[in-house]
Amino acid sequence: MDVKIRQESEADLAEVLEVVRLAFGRNSESQLVEKFRQNPNYVPELSLVAEYEGHVIGHILFFPIEVKVDDEALQTLILAPLSVHPSYQRRGVGGELVKAGLATVKQRGHRSVLVVGHPNYYPRFGFRRASEWGLKMKEANPPEAFMAIEFIEGGLKRSRESFHFPMELFDCVT
Repeated sequence: MDVKIRQESEADLAEVLEVVRLAFGRNSESQLVEKFRQNPNYVPELSLVAEYEGHVIGHILFFPIEVKVDDEALQTLILAPLSVHPSYQRRGVGGELVKAGLATVKQRGHRSVLVVGHPNYYPRFGFRRASEWGLKMKEANPPEAFMAIEFIEGGLKRSRESFHFPMELFDCVT
């Protein structure tokens, strides 16, 4: 497959939302993408699509967040969500999106990325259990689904407390 990974454009929005909806079989994640895009912190360069034969078949988004770790503000990104149209899953499209996305994030100087995802999928890209930094998230089920990657030594702070995503970002997810 000759898949092109590129930055999402305004013209892609409808196709992106449909791919996300189909990939997850529900609307929650597509609502999350819409909410992120409307947020003033949204960075268009951190929203990528996989295009094949002129159609969007995959999407990945990295969103900047500030979280509290031991009462200290931590600037990081969350990878949410990664979506591939069901007809193109298990063909490497998601992996290409993750690799391109992480390269973009690193090039732009971001220190780290967090993800809640399949614990057998993301480690191949360098993600490790967030608990290695002492970060725990009670909402992550199973706990090993909460992972992180650090691009700069010290990009993640060691913690003695539970980590909490700013839930106002996720109130549309059921």
